[in-house]
Amino acid sequence: MFSEFSRVLKPNRSVCILTESHTQLETRFWSEYFPATVTAEKERYPDIPDIIASAEQCGFKVDEIMTTDIEQSFTISSEFVKLVENKGFSMFRLISDEDYANGLERLKNDYKNGIEINTNHGETFLWLEKV
Repeated sequence: MFSEFSRVLKPNRSVCILTESHTQLETRFWSEYFPATVTAEKERYPDIPDIIASAEQCGFKVDEIMTTDIEQSFTISSEFVKLVENKGFSMFRLISDEDYANGLERLKNDYKNGIEINTNHGETFLWLEKV
Protein backbone atom coordinates (compact mmCIF):
# COMPACT_ATOMS: atom_id res chain seq x y z
CA MET A 1 0.00 0.00 0.00
CA PHE A 2 2.75 2.44 0.95
CA SER A 3 4.68 1.60 -2.22
CA GLU A 4 1.66 2.65 -4.26
CA PHE A 5 1.18 5.81 -2.17
CA SER A 6 4.85 6.63 -2.77
CA ARG A 7 4.46 6.06 -6.50
CA VAL A 8 1.47 8.39 -6.92
CA LEU A 9 2.28 11.13 -4.41
CA LYS A 10 4.63 13.99 -5.13
CA PRO A 11 7.32 14.80 -2.55
CA ASN A 12 6.12 16.76 0.48
CA ARG A 13 2.56 15.49 0.04
CA SER A 14 0.75 13.62 2.77
CA VAL A 15 -1.53 10.68 3.26
CA CYS A 16 -3.69 10.05 6.30
CA ILE A 17 -4.35 6.59 7.71
CA LEU A 18 -7.36 6.23 10.00
CA THR A 19 -7.04 3.16 12.16
CA GLU A 20 -7.16 1.88 15.71
CA SER A 21 -4.11 1.05 17.77
CA HIS A 22 -4.01 -2.32 19.48
CA THR A 23 -4.78 -0.56 22.75
CA GLN A 24 -7.80 1.08 21.14
CA LEU A 25 -9.00 -2.30 19.90
CA GLU A 26 -8.95 -3.46 23.51
CA THR A 27 -11.05 -0.47 24.64
CA ARG A 28 -13.97 -1.04 22.28
CA PHE A 29 -16.89 -1.44 24.63
CA TRP A 30 -18.00 -4.68 23.00
CA SER A 31 -14.60 -6.24 23.66
CA GLU A 32 -15.84 -6.89 27.18
CA TYR A 33 -18.65 -9.02 25.72
CA PHE A 34 -16.58 -10.58 22.94
CA PRO A 35 -12.96 -10.72 24.16
CA ALA A 36 -11.97 -13.13 21.38
CA THR A 37 -12.57 -10.32 18.87
CA VAL A 38 -9.56 -8.46 20.28
CA THR A 39 -7.18 -11.25 19.27
CA ALA A 40 -8.82 -11.60 15.87
CA GLU A 41 -8.65 -7.86 15.22
CA LYS A 42 -5.02 -7.58 16.33
CA GLU A 43 -4.17 -10.23 13.74
CA ARG A 44 -5.93 -8.19 11.04
CA TYR A 45 -4.87 -4.68 12.02
CA PRO A 46 -1.18 -3.78 12.28
CA ASP A 47 -0.33 -1.69 15.33
CA ILE A 48 0.78 1.93 14.93
CA PRO A 49 4.56 1.24 15.20
CA ASP A 50 4.24 -1.43 12.48
CA ILE A 51 2.38 0.97 10.18
CA ILE A 52 5.02 3.62 10.73
CA ALA A 53 7.85 1.17 10.02
CA SER A 54 6.21 0.08 6.75
CA ALA A 55 5.64 3.68 5.73
CA GLU A 56 9.22 4.68 6.50
CA GLN A 57 10.53 1.83 4.36
CA CYS A 58 8.66 3.38 1.43
CA GLY A 59 9.93 6.92 1.90
CA PHE A 60 7.42 8.46 4.32
CA LYS A 61 7.95 10.22 7.61
CA VAL A 62 5.46 10.77 10.40
CA ASP A 63 4.00 14.25 10.24
CA GLU A 64 1.40 13.94 13.00
CA ILE A 65 -0.33 11.33 15.13
CA MET A 66 -3.71 12.31 16.55
CA THR A 67 -6.02 10.21 18.65
CA THR A 68 -9.71 10.79 19.25
CA ASP A 69 -10.02 8.83 22.48
CA ILE A 70 -12.93 10.18 24.44
CA GLU A 71 -14.66 9.12 27.62
CA GLN A 72 -18.31 8.44 27.09
CA SER A 73 -21.23 6.83 28.86
CA PHE A 74 -24.27 5.35 27.18
CA THR A 75 -26.70 2.47 27.24
CA ILE A 76 -26.72 -0.21 24.58
CA SER A 77 -29.22 0.50 21.81
CA SER A 78 -31.63 -1.97 20.26
CA GLU A 79 -30.05 -1.14 16.89
CA PHE A 80 -26.65 -2.23 18.13
CA VAL A 81 -28.08 -5.49 19.49
CA LYS A 82 -29.68 -6.17 16.10
CA LEU A 83 -26.43 -5.39 14.33
CA VAL A 84 -24.60 -7.90 16.54
CA GLU A 85 -27.36 -10.50 16.13
CA ASN A 86 -26.84 -10.23 12.36
CA LYS A 87 -23.05 -10.39 12.79
CA GLY A 88 -22.91 -6.93 11.24
CA PHE A 89 -19.20 -6.66 11.99
CA SER A 90 -16.86 -9.05 10.21
CA MET A 91 -14.97 -9.74 13.44
CA PHE A 92 -17.95 -11.74 14.74
CA ARG A 93 -17.38 -14.23 11.93
CA LEU A 94 -13.80 -14.77 13.13
CA ILE A 95 -14.58 -15.99 16.64
CA SER A 96 -15.99 -19.31 17.76
CA ASP A 97 -19.74 -19.86 17.82
CA GLU A 98 -19.47 -20.41 21.57
CA ASP A 99 -17.65 -17.10 22.16
CA TYR A 100 -20.19 -15.33 19.97
CA ALA A 101 -23.22 -16.90 21.70
CA ASN A 102 -21.88 -16.19 25.18
CA GLY A 103 -21.09 -12.57 24.35
CA LEU A 104 -24.44 -12.03 22.66
CA GLU A 105 -26.25 -13.39 25.71
CA ARG A 106 -24.35 -11.02 28.05
CA LEU A 107 -24.91 -8.10 25.66
CA LYS A 108 -28.66 -8.76 25.46
CA ASN A 109 -28.85 -9.07 29.23
CA ASP A 110 -27.13 -5.70 29.76
CA TYR A 111 -29.36 -4.15 27.09
CA LYS A 112 -32.47 -5.52 28.80
CA ASN A 113 -31.29 -4.19 32.17
CA GLY A 114 -30.31 -0.78 30.79
CA ILE A 115 -26.74 -1.10 32.04
CA GLU A 116 -24.70 2.06 31.54
CA ILE A 117 -21.49 1.55 29.59
CA ASN A 118 -18.47 3.69 30.44
CA THR A 119 -15.67 3.66 27.90
CA ASN A 120 -12.67 5.64 26.75
CA HIS A 121 -12.28 4.76 23.10
CA GLY A 122 -11.35 6.38 19.83
CA GLU A 123 -9.31 6.10 16.68
CA THR A 124 -5.88 7.15 15.49
CA PHE A 125 -5.17 9.51 12.60
CA LEU A 126 -1.68 8.92 11.29
CA TRP A 127 -0.46 11.67 8.94
CA LEU A 128 2.51 10.59 6.82
CA GLU A 129 4.48 12.84 4.51
CA LYS A 130 6.34 11.61 1.45
CA VAL A 131 9.94 12.77 1.65
